[in-house]
Amino acid sequence: MAIQDDFPAYDAAARENDRAKLLLVDQSDYNTQHIFFDDNADSADQCIVDVRDLISGEALPYKKFMDMYVVKVHPHKAILESDYFVKQIEACEAKRDEEIRRMEAGIAQEEYEQVSKKQETETEWEKLQKLPDAEYLMKTVLPVLYMGMRTVDLERPNAPLEYLSLYLLKN
Repeated sequence: MAIQDDFPAYDAAARENDRAKLLLVDQSDYNTQHIFFDDNADSADQCIVDVRDLISGEALPYKKFMDMYVVKVHPHKAILESDYFVKQIEACEAKRDEEIRRMEAGIAQEEYEQVSKKQETETEWEKLQKLPDAEYLMKTVLPVLYMGMRTVDLERPNAPLEYLSLYLLKN
């Protein structure tokens, strides 16, 4: 199915959330994963997606639906990483599975958030150190190396290896 949004009308309405693209989610359906990909799903006050519960019609809070039902797409990553959308779907499914486990265990959202905050104290560096080799290189080295190689390809310097090494040191 394809639906085209009416951005001029949304823009003319001061980008109010109730005029945004509608996504109806049946939170009680554990067998269906609703995911809306959009490059303009930025912040809670200007999210271009209006996520509502299918049964109650109530709007879901941004904090609840983001990265589970709505994913902000980074076009450059989607182009460079062939499995970009697969990874995003897996992350959404993992978050939804965690929500289902939490709901079935009767753990309140506030309680769950407090536990999550404690787990988030792990630094970014510690998280990178735990990644498998290939993923570590993909996140740390490859983005800069790729841009350096593109620059070498565009510039075509006389000494490409020296040029690349200086680019890497600079960036």
